Amino acid sequence: MAFVVTCGAALLGAAVPWRLLQAAQVEPEKAQLVELAPIEEPPKPTPEPPPPEPQKVQPVQPKEVQAKPVAPTPVSRPEPVVPTATEAAHADVTETPPLPKPAPMRSEPPVQTPSVAEPPPAPPAPAANTNASFADKIRQLINAAKAYPSGREAMTQKPEGTVEVCVTLARNGDYVDANVKESSGSILLDQTGKRLVARLRYPAFDESAFRGQAQHEFCIRLKYEVPKN
Repeated sequence: MAFVVTCGAALLGAAVPWRLLQAAQVEPEKAQLVELAPIEEPPKPTPEPPPPEPQKVQPVQPKEVQAKPVAPTPVSRPEPVVPTATEAAHADVTETPPLPKPAPMRSEPPVQTPSVAEPPPAPPAPAANTNASFADKIRQLINAAKAYPSGREAMTQKPEGTVEVCVTLARNGDYVDANVKESSGSILLDQTGKRLVARLRYPAFDESAFRGQAQHEFCIRLKYEVPKN
């Protein structure tokens, strides 16, 4: 058995070099020559033709023109006109020049008189002035009616002094009340002043005087002196 294996191995070893030898004896393939097409060169650019040379223009010399002399035309002089006898007679008469036409009259526009604006109405007087004005009216009325007291007592005592009395009036002028605000020192004079303001008739209040008041008190100072005969 061992011998068979040995012989097989020997045969296998002998067969390998032989195959290698056969492979070495195979002729190599011949190289084939391939012809390549020649490379075409790009066409060379065609040179542009040179521009044409400009033509030389020879200047044309002007021809001298000789002016022909022009013969002067004879001027005919007008013969003087001799006026006839009739024309001379008319020429002696001086003609009156026509009168100038009158210049057209210009129509001037009518003069407009500026309208004078009426002054605005006077503003209403302030309430203070209206009140003072009506109060002065009442005082003037009382002073006008003042008189020194008459009677035996007045003739005997002959009192003098100033008493301040006040009278209260309604808006329609009716008497409401009277009082002595400051005494004169004489009962006779105080009573005389009080009776005076109580018996007088008074006017109604002005519409703008003491607005909002149903009645108002007016005070006045009355000076009494003994009359001199």
